[in-house]
Amino acid sequence: MRRQIRSIIGIGCLAFAAFFAAQSAAAEAVLDTQAVLAEINKQYDSVTDFTAQFSQDTFMQDSAVHIEGTIYYKAPGRFRGEFDVKTAGYAARNTTVYDGSTLWQEERSADGQDVNVAKSAVDASSPQGQIMLQQFNPRSQLQYILEQYDILGVKEENIAGRPVRILEMALNPETKERMLQLVTAHGEDTSRIPEKLVFYWDKQGGFCAKIDTLSKKNEVLSNIVYRSVKVNSGLADERFSYTPAEGTEVMDMSQALTAENAAPETEGAQNPMVGKPAPQFSLADFQGKKYDSAGLKGKVAVIDFWEHWCPPCAKELPLIEELYQEYLADEDVRVLTITQDKEKAVEFIDENGYTFPVLIDEDSTVTQGFGVDSIPRVFVIDREGKIAAVYIGYHPDIKDVLTKDIERLKQE
Repeated sequence: MRRQIRSIIGIGCLAFAAFFAAQSAAAEAVLDTQAVLAEINKQYDSVTDFTAQFSQDTFMQDSAVHIEGTIYYKAPGRFRGEFDVKTAGYAARNTTVYDGSTLWQEERSADGQDVNVAKSAVDASSPQGQIMLQQFNPRSQLQYILEQYDILGVKEENIAGRPVRILEMALNPETKERMLQLVTAHGEDTSRIPEKLVFYWDKQGGFCAKIDTLSKKNEVLSNIVYRSVKVNSGLADERFSYTPAEGTEVMDMSQALTAENAAPETEGAQNPMVGKPAPQFSLADFQGKKYDSAGLKGKVAVIDFWEHWCPPCAKELPLIEELYQEYLADEDVRVLTITQDKEKAVEFIDENGYTFPVLIDEDSTVTQGFGVDSIPRVFVIDREGKIAAVYIGYHPDIKDVLTKDIERLKQE
């Protein structure tokens, strides 16, 4: 149940984000794009709060999830969602509340006997916090949607006596490639990537009425229906407060959203790769120079996996560059990085002036061999070619931690 509280409530947050996304995307596609976009932004400026009932169905290969509930929003970024969630063998009543500083998540079993509550102090300056808060910001969501999708066309139909603009969109090539890489790395079915999105925009009401997500073969992967939308109804601040019932155990998950203040996460002995030989590899850099695991024999090596589209990676790489420069003349140490998209990586490296070696893993064979399923991820390899440490995510003190590891391993 505690694992589910994060995943299921996350679906509710995504549904809320999709509400804004649909409005933004539809505005961008209608005839005179810039004029309509300006009109939608003007509408956003006038919104102080809104309420909407919605239902969402997500269809997976072997199961389906149905969510139904109500969402409330109050500018500049407070949110409340109350969701009934049903899937095979599971039913719950979930509540998510963000009061402007703390995110509360409650999962209550169908019979009301089992209640789990988690809270997170959201640090808006951390990468994770920014991603979280983006879901509550219409303008940020608009920017995100326009970065991910290309608009194919729009048509207008009269549905139930109301003019509805039907907006068809498709993943842009870069987003599609990134999703393919992630899905492949997880061993999942690439045919179920949501390549197509169809938004039904209620022109008269100025809100999204429906969202369909489809695969390349037009299989419906999910749909969301919005109804009973109320704008500027004067929602009270109390709507966005939450107090756990007396005696309820509360899990504090703040560390997950404040990575700037956390120590680097080390999987250590819990990672099955630590203490074992590092996977063998042979890759080339931008200029075609070959690097392989055999060349690391007798040396301490640091290998960082990253991608140009990853914000935490962008924050970490300056520290990797400092580390590289510090050990550039040390024959006992090698600092390498690995990425997959050569063209984008070349542009990214040139723009930032980095000089560390960048090896290209185009078919993601090495990435998968190291078991990388999230980035950035740093591996420290000892002189015997065994993995000594694994660090996950961005942390401001990663350079100091890696320096200590290097110096310790040099003495062994």
